[in-house]
Amino acid sequence: MEKKSLVTLISQGAAGGAISYFLLALELILSEPNFYNYMLFRLLPTMLAIGSVIGMLAGTLIWFAQMLLKRTPGFLMRSALILVSGFIVGTAGWLVFKQEAYESITWTQYVVDICLFVLPVGVLTGSRIKPLGLIVFGPSAGFPGKHYAQWLSLPAASLLRLAGAFGFMESLLVLAYWASSYVVAEWMGIDRPILFRRDDLTLIAVAVLYFAATVYASYAGPPRVLLVVLALTNGPLILWAFRDIRNSRYDFLTISAFIFIGLWIVLLADRVFSSKTLGHTPHEALREDL
Repeated sequence: MEKKSLVTLISQGAAGGAISYFLLALELILSEPNFYNYMLFRLLPTMLAIGSVIGMLAGTLIWFAQMLLKRTPGFLMRSALILVSGFIVGTAGWLVFKQEAYESITWTQYVVDICLFVLPVGVLTGSRIKPLGLIVFGPSAGFPGKHYAQWLSLPAASLLRLAGAFGFMESLLVLAYWASSYVVAEWMGIDRPILFRRDDLTLIAVAVLYFAATVYASYAGPPRVLLVVLALTNGPLILWAFRDIRNSRYDFLTISAFIFIGLWIVLLADRVFSSKTLGHTPHEALREDL
């Protein structure tokens, strides 16, 4: 495995750490049904930031190990360095929040949380995926060069990738909250207040599918025909947004809908009229590394 630069390892660690903390939030909602788990929807940005910091620390330690070994460390050594990073940040958290915040964690949950934390960072760091370049330039091969229109589309496409990924995570948390309310809680025999109605599942599923299509279209670089098909998922969003405009509603969700629609239009125009070839997509690079 080729040696990675410090920037690449740090960006890989940051992306892996963010994914790890998202999985921890998802696991918490599903394993411990609680009405107040909806607060994790608002806390997700903070959790992603904490996970990114731990991942960046892990990426830095892996880079130092790479310098000492003259090669990229294997998965087991990367996992050990990730645990060291988590231990450092966890100790800092223990000093701040004291021991009481950790007493309710069982050994089973502790092991599961360790696995959810280590695997994403361990798999991403040292792989061929370059998260920073992927977010900025997408799956295209290299810089846009003299294609000035593509340079102008970079900010919009980058924002769509970040917003799409965040929206996908949030929608999955909402779906997990719904499942914990009507599936897990009923299976465990828990009777408690419920935030969503049972028939809200349809709207939640539509949101999950929309953001999944956004993530796939912006990160994976599908063929133009498939990209146009995926763009049609904006149809219901357009109808809903214009309905709100006719009703003189200009709330946060309506404005966000028009922002997503505009970003999709920029991405679609860039891909349809672009002659650039695509490089390794994330799943292809990861499959080659594994």
